[in-house]
Amino acid sequence: MASKHAIKRMYQCSGCDEVHEYESEAEICCAPAVLDVYVCPICDETHETEDEARECCPDQSATCPSCLREHMGNHLAILAIKVAGHCPTCNPFYPLEHQLQIQDLAWEMTGKSRNLND
Repeated sequence: MASKHAIKRMYQCSGCDEVHEYESEAEICCAPAVLDVYVCPICDETHETEDEARECCPDQSATCPSCLREHMGNHLAILAIKVAGHCPTCNPFYPLEHQLQIQDLAWEMTGKSRNLND
């Protein structure tokens, strides 16, 4: 069984740049030219090669040293472990300095504003 966070091969129309899960959908949308693209499982950004998709968000998992939970694909939990040494599941409380640092790093990685306490 494929991992939930595996890189997916998808199909991009050459005319409208829309990404489709199935090649036949892309062919119907903008026949006949279809481009193969690879999607990062973390940020959903498309890439021309599988290696580029793999390198897009290299920190895809982390194990919390406090509770030993494995966090995959959750940017905030992974960053929290790196910055504060624990995940928000086992201890949702962070000093303001750590909270802001985690949220800033998440913004840099994804381009999306995320609140650690949501």
